Amino acid sequence: MTRELFVEYLKRTDARSDTDLARYTVQTRPLATLASSEAKPFVGIGLKGVGKTASFLTLQAMPGADVIQAINAETQEPQDLTASRPTLQYLPEIRSELALQALIALASEIDKTPALSKKIPQDLQQRLHVLLADLQGKAKEAFANLGGFSVLGFGISFRNKNKTASDFKLLGREKADEALKLLKEICALVSIRIVVDDPEAIFATDDRLNENLIAALIIAAQELQAHIKKNFKCVVLVKPNIMRALRRVDEFVNLELDSLVRLSWSDEELRNVILRRAEAAKVDLAQVFGATPEPALKQLLQDSRSGPRDVLRRLSIQLDAYPNLSVTPENLELTIERYSGACFDQIFGAYERQYPGLARISLILFEGKAPDIRRAAIAERLDQMIAGSPEVLAAKDQPWARDATLLTDLLVQFGLVAVNRGGDRVLPYHTTYVDEAEKPDAIYSVLPGLRGRLRRTSMPASTKKKQGTTKRK
Repeated sequence: MTRELFVEYLKRTDARSDTDLARYTVQTRPLATLASSEAKPFVGIGLKGVGKTASFLTLQAMPGADVIQAINAETQEPQDLTASRPTLQYLPEIRSELALQALIALASEIDKTPALSKKIPQDLQQRLHVLLADLQGKAKEAFANLGGFSVLGFGISFRNKNKTASDFKLLGREKADEALKLLKEICALVSIRIVVDDPEAIFATDDRLNENLIAALIIAAQELQAHIKKNFKCVVLVKPNIMRALRRVDEFVNLELDSLVRLSWSDEELRNVILRRAEAAKVDLAQVFGATPEPALKQLLQDSRSGPRDVLRRLSIQLDAYPNLSVTPENLELTIERYSGACFDQIFGAYERQYPGLARISLILFEGKAPDIRRAAIAERLDQMIAGSPEVLAAKDQPWARDATLLTDLLVQFGLVAVNRGGDRVLPYHTTYVDEAEKPDAIYSVLPGLRGRLRRTSMPASTKKKQGTTKRK
């Protein structure tokens, strides 16, 4: 194996297309929590780049469930939303259809796995097959040229050979109750896990966001777990900006806070993202980092905002630009501007459409002579920026520019600032990030990975030592 293969592994930051992902997957504590049917949290909130897609794929392979059903935009037909309905009107349909997804996956697994079949009495298996055969028969009667079907949203959504969709209410109240009762009985004997990724991509054919429908999915998952009680978990993975949008749904505010978990990383886990790729490529770390890898590994973690994608991109940018140099903290500074540009682009792409100007404000906030700002001083700083920055003034009508409390919340929830705590930085990928950032006496600083994009004459002392005379924009 070669150093070139290691670089290739580093560039595989899209888990969906990474055929070798299982060779270097790192299982985190939040992931173990989501996989456990005994742990309460079932909603995983993940920043872009934190490894949400990898988590979706890993949860399909993690032990702890006899049957696993995966749902995302690639497994479902998109729902064309001509109009939204109240959240509570969606609940019965989605709750029963999640149950149906579980039963369909169970029937398929029984046919493939004799050991699973032995766990379920024949009378339950017979009821399962009769229920599904009845539903399949109704579908064939309604659609002669059935090309496939997808569950969720408006009853079963069928598509014919021409890929044109037609909505059909497959589960009546009686059948829905029967499906729920059967699922509960079966879950007393076997464990079932459903994993849903990016529900906003399932319930849309364009950029519109149906908040009521997504909220109904999460509430339905919670109610279904409460009803079945044992050996059942429906995990939903969402982005923080989607979770924030759901605050506008009245019923969603009743979701219990301990149902949520942030997808996060410890420094050791994030370091292993690099080390396992090196092991898979059979590359000696000394070939990449020189005799003492630890200082450079520490710097790579410090420059990361959200987790794996950042740390892999940081290292691949360095090795592409300087293939003959060992990766050291000093040499990493040679590519900080290039990496900062990539880091900023990721933030811009994730939030600019929903919150115009927010990405730039995460930089302008720290431009000038002050490297840090107290949480309590955000309002004063915002007024100064509106008065002194043409960019901020142009965005003065944006909600975040009119409300310092909202701005502060967005900066934290979307991981746009670092937190200085006793000389150490708490970064957005850290488990304790939100708790530390929301403390009244919290002190914020620019994300280390963005320092190459700052425009100011005075830099933090710790950064000056590393930069030497390197110029910054």
